[in-house]
This record gives sequence, structure tokens and C-alpha cells, in this order.
Amino acid sequence: MNTAKERLLKIIDEISEHEVDIILDFAEYPKIKREKGYLRI
Repeated sequence: MNTAKERLLKIIDEISEHEVDIILDFAEYPKIKREKGYLRI
């Protein structure tokens, strides 16, 4: 597993359930934008 994913999983393990929801919303944002054609990666 790459370092960024390991760091993210460690952060998720250490925070509250509410904060996980916030991170999930943030992480899904680029995916939604890409699906709608607003973001090109």
C-alpha cells in the first residue's frame, strides 16, 4: 500500500465518526466533479 493511503487510514482510525463523514465528503468531491465532466485528471 502506498504511503498516502497508509496515512489516510491511520487518520481515519484516530478520529471520530463525525469527522470520518467530513473526510468522506471531501474525498468524494473530485470523483463527482470528474463524473459530471467538470474535472479532468
